[in-house]
Amino acid sequence: MDINATLLSSLLEIMKNKNIVEKDCLKSCEINTSFFSDWKAGRLKSPSFDKIYRICKYLNISIDTLIQSDIEPSNHQELLDLYSKLNAHEQEVVLSLVKILCSYK
Repeated sequence: MDINATLLSSLLEIMKNKNIVEKDCLKSCEINTSFFSDWKAGRLKSPSFDKIYRICKYLNISIDTLIQSDIEPSNHQELLDLYSKLNAHEQEVVLSLVKILCSYK
């Protein structure tokens, strides 16, 4: 899958997980409401960084999160959302546990 298809797929998956309607997102970002349908249909080959940035800002995700979310979009975002709700100490505990789990691989 090329990067544009990956970005589109990731954005749509994240919006689905957050129960956000495409049209509402685009209106809030002041982007033409045909943006996603044009992209899906191949009429838009390479979306501008500005539009991707505005959508990410609306979704409250970083560009890094979007790019990395092609691995496991729903799980990745859910983990980030849950992790961000923890206090600093709890985040340290989770990070330590993840490091331990990864050391077994």
